Amino acid sequence: MSDLPHDVCLMVTDGHKLLVSAGDDGKWSFPQTRPIEDEASIDTCRRLAQTQLGCSIATTWFFDTVRPSDSTAIPLDCYVAELADDAASTGKDLVWISKNELASDSWEPSSQALALSLGVHWDFIFMSEHW
Repeated sequence: MSDLPHDVCLMVTDGHKLLVSAGDDGKWSFPQTRPIEDEASIDTCRRLAQTQLGCSIATTWFFDTVRPSDSTAIPLDCYVAELADDAASTGKDLVWISKNELASDSWEPSSQALALSLGVHWDFIFMSEHW
């Protein structure tokens, strides 16, 4: 990560599945936002979980930085977070997906490469030692 502006993407897990947003067109994406000035990445993750997913998160760790092919686009710092004990609200725009669904064509183009990368690293992400 650098001092240049980065957006933050959050991948919330219950230890077995991932919580994603479903757009009006049915395409999935990982929730993301721009940090507020001087906001730490972990605070951005917490705010993102509350505002877009309606949940609290516990353990959070950095996964990867996605650098868009468009040189004018802002890089995306991606974090994995464990769902806190209070559980997420599964609103109409939220979907729990499994490893087998990561290779689906149901992804927004901006989230597709990240979803495939998660599929490769799934077993590492969901190892109980992380939580």
